[in-house]
Amino acid sequence: MFEILRARRITILDFATANNYGSTAISFWKSGRTEPRITDLEVALSTLGLELKIVEKPNGKSLF
Repeated sequence: MFEILRARRITILDFATANNYGSTAISFWKSGRTEPRITDLEVALSTLGLELKIVEKPNGKSLF
């Protein structure tokens, strides 16, 4: 996500504002200090025209 922000020249502040978050929260996500909830990540990705998708691994191996 942050690589896309950089490529599109979107600032943390602009991205945070578009998602109704504080820029500190987004900076914490970027630094790894905190992790977004899945619902927050889905909303944030949506503003970039992206979606979170769960897919099966190509090798199909599972613990269960």
